[in-house]
Amino acid sequence: PFSAPKGSQKVLWRPSGARNLFAILPGGCAASRLATGYLLVVPPGQVARNICLPPRPPTSSLDARDDSSRVPDAPLHNRAGDAPCVTIPPVSSNLLVVDLGNTNIVLGIYRDDELVNSWRLATARERTADEYGILARQLVGDSLHANLEGAIVASVVPPLNGAMTFMVRKYFGVEPMFVEPGVKTGIAIHVDNPLEVGADRIVNCAAAHHQFGGPTVIVDFGTATTFDVVDENAAFIGGVIAPGLNISAEALFARAARLPRVDVRRPDNVIGTNTVVNMQSGIYFGYLGLVDGILSRIKREVPNLKRVVATGGLASLFEEESEHIDEVDTELTLKGLKIIYDRNRVSRATGRRTRK
Repeated sequence: PFSAPKGSQKVLWRPSGARNLFAILPGGCAASRLATGYLLVVPPGQVARNICLPPRPPTSSLDARDDSSRVPDAPLHNRAGDAPCVTIPPVSSNLLVVDLGNTNIVLGIYRDDELVNSWRLATARERTADEYGILARQLVGDSLHANLEGAIVASVVPPLNGAMTFMVRKYFGVEPMFVEPGVKTGIAIHVDNPLEVGADRIVNCAAAHHQFGGPTVIVDFGTATTFDVVDENAAFIGGVIAPGLNISAEALFARAARLPRVDVRRPDNVIGTNTVVNMQSGIYFGYLGLVDGILSRIKREVPNLKRVVATGGLASLFEEESEHIDEVDTELTLKGLKIIYDRNRVSRATGRRTRK
C-alpha cells in the first residue's frame, strides 16, 4: 500500500475482459489487490509514475475504468523484479463553494486545494434560479466548469435554498451539499441551542481552527457583525452578534430627515468640519469602538487567545485601525467550505453522513 491525500482519484486496474467492477470511492488512500485487479489511488493533479504493484500473473494489458467512462487499454510496463508498473495521467477536480448571505452571495472555485477565483453577487430574493444560474455560469466559465466534482453551500437565507439547489443542479450538473445538521464539520457546538447557530459561523470556525488552532476569535463583518470563539478543542463556545455597519448607517439615514446618505469610510480626522464628515466620523469611529470594545472584553474572558481574524466584505476597513484584529482574510468562509467538503468526501460517496 501507498498513501495519498484525500480527494485522490481512485481507478480500478484489471485484466481485459474481466466482468467485475470494484466500487470506486473518492477520498482516502489505497493500493489494494482485488480478485479482478488492483485499486490504485492517484493524488489529485499528479501523475502516478512507476507505481509498483505486487507480482501477479502475466497479462498483455490492463484497462482502467472509473464510474462514468472507460479509457483505452494501457500497456503493462515492467522493471527490475518483474513487478508491474503503470502510469496514470493527471486529473484535476474542481469544487464550487457558495457562501449564501443576506447581503451578498460569494462564489468560489477550487481546483484541487487552490482557490482559483471568487466572485460576489448581490443577494436578491426576487431573482429566479435561472437568473442566478446564468450569472454564475458566465462568471465561472467553461474551463473551471469542466471536471466539477461537487458543490457545497453555507446558507443563512433559507428561502433561497431551493433556488440555489436547482441552480447548482441545472447549471453545474452536481448535487450541492449544504452545511446543516448531519454534516461533519469538525466543530463541536457547545451552546444552549446548536440549531440556532448560522452555518457561516460554523464554517468560519472550521477554517480558523484549521489554520490557527485555538482559542481563536473570528469577526465577520456582514449584514450583522458576528464575533465567534472557537477553543483549542475545536469547539464553538459562543459569541456576539451586533448590528452590521451598513444597516446601522442605513438606520441613521432613514430616521433623520436632514441627514444625507454618505459613503462609509474612514475620514482623515475624527473632528469633522461639515455634516458629511461628521457622519462618516461617527459611523466609522463609533463602529471601530464597538468592535474593539467587544474584542477587549472577549480577551478578558478567554485567556491565551491565539488569534483574532476578521473576514467579510467590510473587514478591510478596520484592518489598520483596530487594536485587536491580527489579520484580515476575506476568503476565510470559502476556505472553511473546502475543508468541510473534504471532511465529508468519504461519507458522501458511501451514502452516509456522520455527525461530530
